[in-house]
Amino acid sequence: MKDKIQLFEERNIRTLWDETQEVWYFSVVDVCGALTESVIPRNYWSDLKRRLKKEGNQLHEKIVQLKMLSTDGKSYMTDAMKIEDILFLIQSIPSKKTQRFKMWIAKIASQRLTELAAPKLPPQLPMEEEKRNFKHRKKLAWLICGLLAVLSLGLTLVALAIKNRRNAASSAPPL
Repeated sequence: MKDKIQLFEERNIRTLWDETQEVWYFSVVDVCGALTESVIPRNYWSDLKRRLKKEGNQLHEKIVQLKMLSTDGKSYMTDAMKIEDILFLIQSIPSKKTQRFKMWIAKIASQRLTELAAPKLPPQLPMEEEKRNFKHRKKLAWLICGLLAVLSLGLTLVALAIKNRRNAASSAPPL
């Protein structure tokens, strides 16, 4: 696994690339901090996790504990989630930054696709390595398609909400 700190609007988000599962993990506390600008994002995440559990949301079951580098230079066990779970989590966080965050995640996935597409080995790859790289690209392509679908759905829902508000405002009796 490879630790990496990614920047979202000047906020550090700890990420980890798991080469065996071929997935990105994101620190949930960092994501909550970036979206809410909470002074103590750990408390915000703790309250949100409790609320999700109380509401019967299954998302809290997707949390994994991974060792990630902290600001003090040491590694600690941290709540983390895969990209697709983070996308569902951020729907529970009221923030004006949500759409920009989704685009940022899509950019990270796209960068990973580019890294995988760049030839790092000699032109004649062993068959197993070639299949593995294809598998990476295929997974990431599906991930990006999924992210774009989620973004599209979000924009559609916003457009419908605006339309419904306009209709409600136009049908309201004058004062």
